[in-house]
Amino acid sequence: MNQYDFLIAGAGPCGIGAAWTLINEFPNQRFQMIDPGVHPGGCAASEVTPEGFVFDCGGHVLFPHQEFTEFRDMLESIGCEWNQSLPVRGVYLHGRLIPAPVQRNVHRLPASELLPILGDLLILRMRRWFPAASEDRLRERQESLEDFLKSEFGDQLTRRVMGPLNRKMWALAPSEMSSAWVKERSGSQLHNVPRVSVRRLVKQSLLKVDDPAWRSAASVRYPATGGTGSIWTKATAYLGLDQIRLRTEILEIEANRRTVLLGDGSRLKYSRLFSTIPLDVLLKRIVDCPDLQTLGLGLRKSSALLFGFGIRGRIPKRYSDVHTFQCPETHIPFWRVTIPSNVAPGNVPDSEYYSILCEISLPSVENITISDQLREQVVNGLCETGLLAKDSLIVSTFERALPHGYPLPFMGRDELLSIIHHKLLSIDIVSRGRFGGWRYEVSNQDHAFTQGVEAIKFLASGIPEKNYIPTRILN
Repeated sequence: MNQYDFLIAGAGPCGIGAAWTLINEFPNQRFQMIDPGVHPGGCAASEVTPEGFVFDCGGHVLFPHQEFTEFRDMLESIGCEWNQSLPVRGVYLHGRLIPAPVQRNVHRLPASELLPILGDLLILRMRRWFPAASEDRLRERQESLEDFLKSEFGDQLTRRVMGPLNRKMWALAPSEMSSAWVKERSGSQLHNVPRVSVRRLVKQSLLKVDDPAWRSAASVRYPATGGTGSIWTKATAYLGLDQIRLRTEILEIEANRRTVLLGDGSRLKYSRLFSTIPLDVLLKRIVDCPDLQTLGLGLRKSSALLFGFGIRGRIPKRYSDVHTFQCPETHIPFWRVTIPSNVAPGNVPDSEYYSILCEISLPSVENITISDQLREQVVNGLCETGLLAKDSLIVSTFERALPHGYPLPFMGRDELLSIIHHKLLSIDIVSRGRFGGWRYEVSNQDHAFTQGVEAIKFLASGIPEKNYIPTRILN
């Protein structure tokens, strides 16, 4: 039975960050990386249809935090060709494409919507001058997402826009979600849920001026060909890893014996296990710690459906430079649309085509069936937004069902994670990454890669982590 200093479960951005660090900074540590996928990349993988259209597993953004130097150095090292563009985003509402963030561009709404929203925000700001005892009690208890939305944007904007949008994205009521994630930044200068200035909103409404999240200096880069998955394929090729085993799954973990059972029936021994397996799945597979399996039942997630379309023809003019937009209205089945051909021309065979990727969130489902009725609803929704015409020639399709769509920031999440990570660390297991850490607010590609880097430095030499902020979770 082979023995390793480190066993890395998962070859996505987080696992690759861990392997990158072991090879470059701890070359004497013997390790093996295990992943059930055909290609590296995990949640950041890409797929190419037979007709030559590239679709990522979701709408990915590459806007690295400046302080994540290891991630930026990796991007410079792998020899990737980049396409640079401005990340134009919007919200489709009342037949209009409103610049994102929508809460800063409410002047684009019909007057019947705008006036109640502005009036509500003015009253809300006036109340802040005289805080009520009830508001003091709200600050003392854990704040739900619904609490945050209403306290920041008022009842009208929450009811008409912010509430429905978040409900569709997460497939969970905002009252059941924590607001812990809203103040983090995904690489840009804006919080995950940007705040608003009433004075600025009134000025914009009078002058009819937009306040988009993007500026000319905020351009992003994206692989010229191959989608985001090409980053991670190139990263593993750059490392020359002969320690990676794809198409191999970890079925069982005997934590007390530091042993794993693989899908081919073989077993490996390890000293430390670094896992990016979804945390709920990881806990089920630790067969000799039933208390961990029980804790895993408390984790909440959404599932996702992806529908991609390759279309022959020119993209409608209103969408000619748009990367992505959100759809809060309930009669449209998808909550987000990404236009891969606008993100990088290399995502389509040539300029005669454009592509669309729709995303639907739904409550957690393990075995997802996609019906013809839903397919028809998606196409009808795209026709309503104007991205498709009834006679549009769809030449390629892509569908993907993801049982793990989003790790939900549910109420009580951080307390549960504290208990789980304490117990895992006591048996030499560290779990990080998008679903391994179960913290949506620090799960972009740069976050995940950096978590792998920092976790290995912590395990190998005791250097404290900064990205996952274990002091916030583990104390």
